[in-house]
Amino acid sequence: MKRDALRIAMLLCLTGLAPAGCNHTSSTTSATLPQRGYLWQRDWTPAVLASLTEANKRMDGVIVLGAEIIWNGSKSNVVSSSINWQSLKERRMPSVALRVASHPKPDGTSIPVILSAAKSLCDQVSAHGLRLTEFQLDYDCPQKDLSSYRAWLPQVREVVRPIPFTITSLPAWLDEPEFDGLIQEVDGYVLQVHSVPTSSVAANATLCDTQLARQWIVQPVWPPDTRVLELETDADAVAELVAELRKNRPGNLRELLWYRLPVPTDARNWRWPTMAAVMAGRKPKHQLSVQQEGANPIDLSIVNAGEADEQMRLNITAKWSETGLEASDALFGWSVRSEDGLAVFNSVAQNGFRFPPGAARKIGWLRFDQPPNLQIEFSNQSEPLR
Repeated sequence: MKRDALRIAMLLCLTGLAPAGCNHTSSTTSATLPQRGYLWQRDWTPAVLASLTEANKRMDGVIVLGAEIIWNGSKSNVVSSSINWQSLKERRMPSVALRVASHPKPDGTSIPVILSAAKSLCDQVSAHGLRLTEFQLDYDCPQKDLSSYRAWLPQVREVVRPIPFTITSLPAWLDEPEFDGLIQEVDGYVLQVHSVPTSSVAANATLCDTQLARQWIVQPVWPPDTRVLELETDADAVAELVAELRKNRPGNLRELLWYRLPVPTDARNWRWPTMAAVMAGRKPKHQLSVQQEGANPIDLSIVNAGEADEQMRLNITAKWSETGLEASDALFGWSVRSEDGLAVFNSVAQNGFRFPPGAARKIGWLRFDQPPNLQIEFSNQSEPLR
């Protein structure tokens, strides 16, 4: 059974993350664990190019979205990415992915579109003198159609040859009888361990459940009628999983693939400080502080000097003595109330707000009858003020 080319993909969407592959055995290896990342933006803006440059310093390679096939009934539309081929050529271990974005029936009417899109991508690669690490087909095929999907793969492989050909896979596939035959048609497969069973959806549900990921890596299980939701990812928990995989790497785990690269304009994704810490198997550092500007009035700003995103519903309490508060105000997203010797600023967003590493945000100001000596305290809104 061909499982030696498996990788794992963990989707990190806030963000979020994608490791890739392993088998069903319990053997381990001490070899270094490579880590690459997905660049999934179709528009290669300056922010995307900057992220690609940073990835070249921190990762072992990248997989970029080359094109996306979108079906509307029997009609298809191929949307290509505006790849900067020269920039990609300068990166380590570049790869290209073709995404089948919706679910066409895997029959003879769909495969010509896929083959044409794959050939077009390969022709562009060849024209720009690029040597790819792999060509990846990203298609979340319905389980009932896996046998038909298998019939596609030799045809796609022939088009992309001699580039190594890989596919993405879902944990739900691993117990299907067709799965072993499916992966015999490719050079490797990426196991996406980012799914959330509907029974798990709750206020504290996460995008990448690391306990489930551990199970999927050795023997994936996905209950019937599962659907994938967009949720946040617990960076601390994923860091623990990465540390475990780095220390006791399953024998057939080739690498981790992170979905997706941090891009400053991608509001739902991690930033590089978070990604770098998690890739190292280390929990990101948390470090919030309040900055005071001016002698009187005093402007207050909250600063994230740590490595982690902060989902904040905070109370920020300013305390003083031997002076009187004359006026105060809170800026957008905050409220303020004052009483003898203290003022409490509360974040008022319904679900808090995301505060990435390096960010600073003004929360309000205080004016006194004489310059005070302020003391600042933090507390979560679920905790009582002390």
